[in-house]
Amino acid sequence: MTVRTGATAARMRWRSWAGGATAGVLVLSGLVASAPADATPNEYARSIGTLTGTLTTTDTGIPVAVRTSAPCPAGTTTINGFFESVDAGIAPGALVISANQTDVNAITTSGIPLDNNLKGLAQSAGKVLVNGSYDLQLVCYPDAFSSPTAQFDGTFTVSGGVGTGPGPTATWVVPGATATTTALTLSPADSVAAGAPLTLSASVTPATAAGSVQFGEVVAGQGTVPVGAPVPLSAGAASLTTTTLAAGTHDLVATFVPSGTTFLTSVSPTRAVTVLTAGQQATTTTLAVSPSGTAPQGSTVTLSATVVPGAAAGTVTFLADGAAIGTGAVAAGTATFSTSALDPGSRSLSARFVPTDAAAFAGSSSAAVPLTVAPSTGGGGAFVDDLTVDGANGSAKDSLGIVLAASTPCPGGDSVVATMKGPGAWAAGLAVPVEGALTTAGSTVSLKRVDLVAPLTPGKYFVFVTCQDSLTLQSSGFFVARLWFYDSEHWLSQDPLLVGIPTVSSIVVKPQFRQDVGLPVVLEATLDQVTAKGKVRFDADKDGTVTALGEAALAAGRAQVSVPALEFGLYYVTATFVPEPANSPPYNTSVSPETFFVMAKGLPPVPQREAAVTGKAAVGSTVTCAARFTGATSVGYRWERNRVRISGATRATYRPVAADRGAALRCRATAANPSGVVYRVSPPVRVAR
Repeated sequence: MTVRTGATAARMRWRSWAGGATAGVLVLSGLVASAPADATPNEYARSIGTLTGTLTTTDTGIPVAVRTSAPCPAGTTTINGFFESVDAGIAPGALVISANQTDVNAITTSGIPLDNNLKGLAQSAGKVLVNGSYDLQLVCYPDAFSSPTAQFDGTFTVSGGVGTGPGPTATWVVPGATATTTALTLSPADSVAAGAPLTLSASVTPATAAGSVQFGEVVAGQGTVPVGAPVPLSAGAASLTTTTLAAGTHDLVATFVPSGTTFLTSVSPTRAVTVLTAGQQATTTTLAVSPSGTAPQGSTVTLSATVVPGAAAGTVTFLADGAAIGTGAVAAGTATFSTSALDPGSRSLSARFVPTDAAAFAGSSSAAVPLTVAPSTGGGGAFVDDLTVDGANGSAKDSLGIVLAASTPCPGGDSVVATMKGPGAWAAGLAVPVEGALTTAGSTVSLKRVDLVAPLTPGKYFVFVTCQDSLTLQSSGFFVARLWFYDSEHWLSQDPLLVGIPTVSSIVVKPQFRQDVGLPVVLEATLDQVTAKGKVRFDADKDGTVTALGEAALAAGRAQVSVPALEFGLYYVTATFVPEPANSPPYNTSVSPETFFVMAKGLPPVPQREAAVTGKAAVGSTVTCAARFTGATSVGYRWERNRVRISGATRATYRPVAADRGAALRCRATAANPSGVVYRVSPPVRVAR
């Protein structure tokens, strides 16, 4: 089993937590088992259980041995403890307790000893153990490179003395509590008509457990929302009938909340049910994963969803551990999606069908399919630490490179080498030019011109920076960083499915900078990501008042609006991109740099060339009134014979007739716009006899 260093584990704090159980704290004698949904002082991952154990004070500190209410998720290879206290002023994540247990599964039976005593940890942070309450989290990781998958929570109390000398001498033993399991069944099992009764039944083992069951619905972004009031447990069973669920698919759970200190909280696996509206036909979705069981990290995994009935059209969203990773259109009852970017560890894969015609067919979700992703090996030597990426996003063409910082130095050697492993390159990786050396804590290295190494396929990449001796090339250890490329050049330091891809909007005004009062202005916005779907909103700030000028849908990365005549003044304008939720991967909202234009009192048309009669002035030939103006919205023409207007001759061209023989022919060109009218008269031309 791998043990994380303190710096590594402290940076793995995971505060975004969805799901869980009903809030409640169950107090034991000394060590307190916290119900999974309780807002513990720090949440690194989804809480799946509680901690109990034996706490002993000695002159050398407080060794702690604890056990969990359930095993860590399958595939766990790394565990760690976190110790904090509001009473002692110890911040969340400040004290990291490495664990020396070699079998992670043994923590549910024999308990896991934490090899750093709490008193020593506190003293190293400039704190002392005082009487009061202390929180402990035991966190499960699939490997040394990935985010945590689960945690267990507990608290204990220090009493009997304070100080940095001998310390507390009292010894106490915390009685353990019995673990429980909760199962949920639904009747009807998969679908129910809107307004019809749906019965949720929970069974808790052991049946002697006392307490209540809170039924709930797991809602993205909200955690678990209660369905009804808590139901008292009787002989290990509790049930609730409801008719209030809205149309759609619901993920339901049951949480056992003990009434005393003898038993521990437990949460059932999620069960999905679809509430049908009138005329809707139920669907079922099943998921097959290839390869099944286990797949090497970076290899292609194909998810195939089958939707019944086959006539149901729509799309399937594929999920890993509840987070969307891709979509596929349903064709002949089947949708597929392939990915090589699954994180190592135990993954839970599922599929959710979203119908095109929601009035005819209901959505449905598949059962979860487990898949263990075997981690890829990194550089030479032992894993040292994670590298911090400088910045949230950037370009691989940046002359400064991609800067990576270390919180601890290389364990040996005087140089570093770097490789990137990602989509299509897991076997050997890409050698990346690197500058700098990790000689001290806080030192940095820079990946240089990554775009020149090889064409990059969008996706997740691991960067391995290996420390080595420049003469012997002997490796002493390696660091790991993560980058997500959302195109062949631009990268993010976090998964774009979580944070969205940034978009860069620009805006231009036509005509540029100035327009006459009474005439329209055209605003055009451009996005770097031409595949983004959504709309662009145009706003103007005039004299401190912001006015909406309109919005337009994107087409090939562009959006344009024509704004009718605006009043006199100076306008500062921006374009805001508002993405559609359907974007996959997602895009972020962005605002263009500000530009400006002036609506000015208009000028009349300006002549650019005097009027002239061109062409052969003869009966039967055609002559043209040549004139040019700027700023004209219309130009009219009039022809004269010996200074007398020729009836009906109002075009730019004129064909002399017999009456014009020997006469003086001239034209008058008149230009107009809302600000005025100007005209020009040509010199006379004699028509041949």
